[in-house]
Order: sequence, then C-alpha cells, then structure tokens
Amino acid sequence: MSDILASTTRQPDSGKSFISNILSKLPYVQNVFETEVNNPKYELFDKLSKSRQLKLLTQSVITGPHYKDQFNGGHSFGSNQQYHNFIYAQIDVDKVRRIAEYRRMAAYAEVSDCLDEICDEFINKDENGKVLKIKYSQFSKLEASQRSEIEKEFYKFINIYELETKGWVYCRRLLTESELFFENIVHEEKRELGIIGVITIPSELINPVYDNIQNNIIQNFIFQKPISLENDNKGKNFLQNNNQPSPANALQQQIITFQSNQITYINSGIWNEDCSVRIPFIENGRRAYKQLSLIEDSIVIYRMVRAPERLKFKIDVGNMPPAKAEAYLKQLMQSYWNKKTYDGSSSNPGQGSNIYNPQSMLDSYWFARRNGEVGSDVEMLQGGQNLGELKDLMYFVNKLYKSLKVPLTRLNPDDGYKDGSEILREELRFAKFIVRLQSQFAEGFKNAFIAHLKLRKWWNEYKLHESYFQLEFNPPSSYFSIRKNQELELKLKLFSDVSQNESISKTFAQRHYLEYNDTRISENMEWLRKDAALKWELDQIAQTGPNWREHLQAAENAAKEAGPAAAGIMGGTAPIGGESAIPEFGAGGEPVDTGATETAEPATETAPSAAEQSSAPPI
Repeated sequence: MSDILASTTRQPDSGKSFISNILSKLPYVQNVFETEVNNPKYELFDKLSKSRQLKLLTQSVITGPHYKDQFNGGHSFGSNQQYHNFIYAQIDVDKVRRIAEYRRMAAYAEVSDCLDEICDEFINKDENGKVLKIKYSQFSKLEASQRSEIEKEFYKFINIYELETKGWVYCRRLLTESELFFENIVHEEKRELGIIGVITIPSELINPVYDNIQNNIIQNFIFQKPISLENDNKGKNFLQNNNQPSPANALQQQIITFQSNQITYINSGIWNEDCSVRIPFIENGRRAYKQLSLIEDSIVIYRMVRAPERLKFKIDVGNMPPAKAEAYLKQLMQSYWNKKTYDGSSSNPGQGSNIYNPQSMLDSYWFARRNGEVGSDVEMLQGGQNLGELKDLMYFVNKLYKSLKVPLTRLNPDDGYKDGSEILREELRFAKFIVRLQSQFAEGFKNAFIAHLKLRKWWNEYKLHESYFQLEFNPPSSYFSIRKNQELELKLKLFSDVSQNESISKTFAQRHYLEYNDTRISENMEWLRKDAALKWELDQIAQTGPNWREHLQAAENAAKEAGPAAAGIMGGTAPIGGESAIPEFGAGGEPVDTGATETAEPATETAPSAAEQSSAPPI
C-alpha cells in the first residue's frame, strides 16, 4: 500500500481521494457510496500518531525516498489441483467468504473442543482478581507516585474491554477470524477524559491499510458500512448523478476512514504465503480437519453398506438348461420379493394381495446349483467384521489435536487426563503457546492505552516512553509454577550434594548452585540468626517453663550478690560484670562485595531486625 499512501495526504479533507485510491486496490468492493467527511474525529486521533516512527521511515533505506516498490504486484502462486485446493490452505481474497469458511470450520466438533481448551486457559485471575497487569521495566524513570497514578488509570481503562466476562469470546474470535477491531470512543466535548469506551467492529467489514509490507506499520483502517440508499437523501442524489436505477432496498457501502489510533487492533501475527492476508490460528489445522471429515464420512458409508447381514440362496436346478434355470430362479426371486398382505379396501374386501418388498432384494443373493451337488439351502452372510475398528479415525483426530497444539492427554478418550503433577513436554509447549497468544492481546491493549494517556495529556506530562512499561496476562493454570518447583527441587538436590564436600563453602554453593545473589545470601544469614535465637528460647521454655525470663533474671541477681566465686560454682552460666544472661547471636549478615555487578532481587519477605526482635512479645 506504499504507492497509495505516497500519492495521498493523511488529512481528513483529502479522504475522498485517499478512499478512491484504496478502492481501486481492494477486491470485491462494488456499489460504494462515498461522502466527503465521514469521520469527524480523524484529525483528533491523527495528532496522536507515532511521529518518531514516521521520521524513522523517512530515513530508512527500505521505506525511505530511495526505495522503489518493484514488487507492488505481489507474488503469484498458482495451482490447478482440486484436491490440493480443497485440503490445503486456499486463501480466499474475499474476506467475507474467508471468515465464513473459518467459522464453519470452528463449529466442527473436534475443532470446537480444541478452541474451547485454548480459550479456557487464556483468562486467569491472580490473587487480587486481576486478569491483565502493568509491569514497569528497569528503564522506567517514573517516581513511585507517578507509577501509582498510571497503574490506577490503567485498571480503570482496561475495564472498558470487560476481559473477565468477554475475554473468552475475544480469544475464540481471534483464533477463528485472525483479527479483532474495537472503535475507541472519545467524548465530543470532554476529550481530556481519554477513551471512555469501545465498540466491537465486525472483522469482515474493516481492513487495515499498511504503509508497506516491509515495516508492518498501519496508517489507516477502511470500514465498509452497509447502508440503504433508498432511505437516504444523499444516496438518492448519488444514484441520480451516476444514472443508476433505484431498486427496492438498494444496499450500498459507505467507506469510512479511521486513523490507526482510533482502532484497537489485535491480530494473530500469522501471514499467508505472500504476506497479503492475516490468517487465523485454525488455518494450521485445515488439512487435518478436511481429512478427518472425509474419513468420518467414508466410515459411515462403509458401515451402512456392510453392516446388515444378508442371505445367500443356493437353488437346486437339476438338469435344467441354462435359460430354463434362469427363468426358474427369477420366478423364485419374484415370489420372495413379494409378500402376501390382507387387502381391507372396499374394492376387494377380504382378498389378499402381493406387495413388493424392495428391502428383501437388497439383503439376499441367488445362485443356481447343478445336479449332483447338494440340494437347495440358505446360508447367512455375516456383516462387516471390522466395523468397531477406529484406529484410522483416531489417527486423524490426534493429528488434528497436534496441529492445533492441544495436548493429546486432554482430549483423547483413550488416555486419561493428567492432574498436572507430571509436567509433560506437550503441556509445557501448550502453556508457552497460550503466553504467545496473550502477548498479541497485550500489544493491542498497550497501543490503545498509550493513545488514552496521550488524550489525557499524561504522556507528555510524565515524559513517558513505550519502553517504560509492558502489559502481561497471568500465565495459564499452574504449569509454570509446577515446572519452577521441579527446577528448584533439582537445584536443592545438587546443593545438598555439593555442600557435603568440605572443600566447598556453603555460601559459595548458595551463590553458584542455588543462584543466590548477595541480597538473598544476606537475608538467609539473618534468618539463620533468628532461627538460632528462637531455638535457644524454646530450649529455655522447655527447661524452666513459660516464666523463663523471671528465672533467668533471678539467677542473674543471685549471681551479682554472690560474686565471682558463686559464678564459678554455677559452671559459668551466670553473667559476669552485669552482662545479660541472654546470649547474643550476632547481627544479620551483610552483603559481600564480590566485585560482580548484579541487580538485587526484591525479597518477598524482609527479615525483622534485631531491634524488632527484642521488642517482640515473648513466646
């Protein structure tokens, strides 16, 4: 689309020429009713454009003025094999038909189960009930108060998408249609409030317009709004000026241009072979889906044909000539095909009649047997013997699950579902796929939130940058937590083996095998000191009871009165020189400067200081 954007400006007053050029490139767009001004808020969102990116494009060798689009016509891939077009990805250029085909595919039972499994893992709440969180990066230069204000504004902003109730639907639509579009609503008179709501736009009615296929930057969106020209005065004038008849309920399309910041856009991140169409995730399972549907139909047809038991008649024809024997067989067959029934009609009361029974002909076979052989007999032909075999069907079912990245243990009826205690490689890959899917949503919501902050004038006020924060969904289920615990178990086992070696320091082993930094080593030393103090206190309680402090104080006073000689008699347990009888276990560990520069990780719980311990109530 670079040639289109190069020949047009990005101002709303030139929207008509811009739309005209766009329509010449879009397929299957007819009967377009074009207005001069169709988006009064285009200029408002256009001011929020990423000017830095646009400046970079002008300086780029690929997208700058030195670049010439020699491949504007695109690449052509031809195939005249009908089976290939049916089984493999045949991307329809008509977006309406393409999305309709994907929706039919998503309604297929096995595909629907896979999509439900993915969507169920997509939305996860944390302990605070949050689905999506804002994370500040190490490059952020914001103060604590500014971070708090932006975080409050973010949770207020993200509520307009209703992720807790509609997130499952959004995920399924993205997997099926490959794109999600939301119109960002701004109040006409209170623009400083930012984006106050969103409206879902049908995917088949809107298309993004890229600057060019290389930089993947969206400049505008083209929305095709169906309207009835018969009930519209401008539409009637449009038809009259173009000498077109006015049929009943004449439907036309009004083209509306949206600026890129005016739409919250989320895509699957997958292109077709020539990077011209966004394709959904279920396109990966098209071949398996087609093959599975074909094998199911063939199995049903085979069972209908082979399941019934049939009769085989062997008729003794003696020495009859072939012609007479054939006539004799036909006579017997006719009598077998017709059955006697009672005719209760008024024309023939009490009379019997022969009624043709076509089913009897389909269930039997007739053979002539010559003289000298055994006489006439009737045998039973068994139905299909392998009708219960479903190995070939399950092969394609498993293949469909693999193509859609769903673990076989979740949906395969022959294998019980694991409770999560055993982390399989498929489950870990499935969890990582969910995280990649969540990142596509997070990117779209982040761009919308940036536009919201710019409308609220916070972007320039706080001097924000895109690298200052990221949006993250909660990871799926507990697979990452279980995997982390398994890794910790392996580290602890290795640490236990290494720490038993007297030539290796435990602190050294903590640093290099448990991967503790200086802060964690110091925190661990502080907790070891507190554990030793608590153990000593518990020993005193066990020896003298809960009033051990009074007994210790009494022993200390008696030692002061008796003098040093009594202290020697008591074995040296009494204090000397007025010192306290409670021993000192030393101060908490301090970080050791090893010369290595590493970022201290925040501790989840800070160990109490010695002063806090002394002020704590006794046990």
